[in-house]
Amino acid sequence: MRNYYLIILALIFVLKMSCAPQKYTRDIDVTEYNIEVHFENPGKVDFMVDVISKINPKLDHIEFLLTPGAEIDSVSVEHNGIWKKLSYSTIKDTIRISIPPEISIGTEHPMRFVYSTPVRDTIGDFLYLDRGFRYYPLIIDDVAKVKIAATVPAGYKMFSGGDLVDIKTKKSLVTYKYATKIPVFKIPIVLIRPDNYSLLTKQCNGKGAEFYFLKQKNNSNLDIVEEICKTLQYYESNIGEFHHNNLTFIEIDQYPRSSFIGTGLVLSGTQVVANYKKEKYQGLYLLIAAQWFGAGVFGDFQSKGFWFFTLSLPHYLRLMYTSESYGEQEFKRELQTPYDKYLNYSDSDHDMPTMEIDMPNKPVKIYNIKGRGPMILNQLRIEMGDENWHEFVQSLYKKMQGKVMIYEMFKEHLAKFADEKIVGEFDRMVNSRGDINQSQNE
Repeated sequence: MRNYYLIILALIFVLKMSCAPQKYTRDIDVTEYNIEVHFENPGKVDFMVDVISKINPKLDHIEFLLTPGAEIDSVSVEHNGIWKKLSYSTIKDTIRISIPPEISIGTEHPMRFVYSTPVRDTIGDFLYLDRGFRYYPLIIDDVAKVKIAATVPAGYKMFSGGDLVDIKTKKSLVTYKYATKIPVFKIPIVLIRPDNYSLLTKQCNGKGAEFYFLKQKNNSNLDIVEEICKTLQYYESNIGEFHHNNLTFIEIDQYPRSSFIGTGLVLSGTQVVANYKKEKYQGLYLLIAAQWFGAGVFGDFQSKGFWFFTLSLPHYLRLMYTSESYGEQEFKRELQTPYDKYLNYSDSDHDMPTMEIDMPNKPVKIYNIKGRGPMILNQLRIEMGDENWHEFVQSLYKKMQGKVMIYEMFKEHLAKFADEKIVGEFDRMVNSRGDINQSQNE
């Protein structure tokens, strides 16, 4: 429970920081980021970010979230092959940009942000920037393809989501380039000193599993990497393709009990990794399952069902692998235990229908998502039958990978594989609270 809870807390931190207080809008759809970031100047990080967007042509201004600590040099838009500077204002963590009437930006149109943000004078052994820090201009609940080039001092290694496509060294600086194959929700930047780590890798039918273990923590273990490899292969076989070349894990001691999930990249605290070494792998399976639903197909934070899609569904995919690897008895135990804990809390005033969980910040809400949600999915699988269930999950992933999914999309797709009665029962279960067996009979 503790590891799952801290994964949830990490998600809450990122989402609260990146989503509020911007008003939800679909007038702007960011389709691609091209990011250049330079760490060579002490005390600051320099950015040049090109944002390619589809924008409602009726707008006379647009707003992005951006860290209030940014020192902005310019905001420009490409117009007839020329970069034209735009007027803007900032209020706290929002930058408001005026669009002059002579510029039509109804189609994909590049906008360039040049700015710097302060950091400590020395990077130290570890640096982590993510969506929650709003280090790049962003729109809530938007996903986009990413190309990122980070220039760092020699002696550091840089990681981001997607694939490493190039490394260039020039004197005392190294530039790492990453690119994603599908749109992603988060654009992390991670810097480590590789001398502090032991790297273990394994090829998994054309995909790589790699784990950077902190040398001083002595958690390095090839069995963990082999377990990642087996799990990765299982989900590729049973759900669909993992779209990037490697799934990379990095052990960190700054957040010893937490894990942070990105597309193709996972940070795990030292105590979490210590559990892996003891062959306590359920948390590991959850992080890997989330590469398909959570960091491959994305929930919409502003719509109902976000936590069901972001955590309940990956939890049930974790249980599917548990059944395959440990047998039916262990599957039932892992399914029933958190559900029973949910029932112990279900009389709480904080309980609510699974599909309406706003923030899993109370025990009853956590166990609703971790226990009741997977139990509903298991009931759905039983009613559908294994063959239809597997076809449904594979088809859903194929259709929604790299996209934001809301409940109506999920239910509409489910109706292609299940009859009206099954879909109706599922709808009643996720939109109710308490024992799912009683809610079915109401």
